[in-house]
Amino acid sequence: MDAFAAFLSELEKADDAARAALTEYLKRDSRYIDFHTEDTQTSRDAAKFVRTMQLTYISLWAESPAFAVMDYMPANMESDEILAVKLHLDGSIFSIDWES
Repeated sequence: MDAFAAFLSELEKADDAARAALTEYLKRDSRYIDFHTEDTQTSRDAAKFVRTMQLTYISLWAESPAFAVMDYMPANMESDEILAVKLHLDGSIFSIDWES
């Protein structure tokens, strides 16, 4: 429980790290941006796109290599497609996965 409390007390720092990782991920692979912007005027710039994403869900796992999972999706868009940022207990990025 102490690990969960510590993570939640530093949530803003975890969000910043997750958004930085999302930006790099989307610079390397823009398919997620393309999927959500092909019929809109939304920016395809990775950094701008990530700034508009909402953190929609956080799950914490005591017995998993991915201690925390932070789900992000584009703001103001109808979609069930998320980018799940999975973090180790120390806050480092475990993986980023496109999920639905």
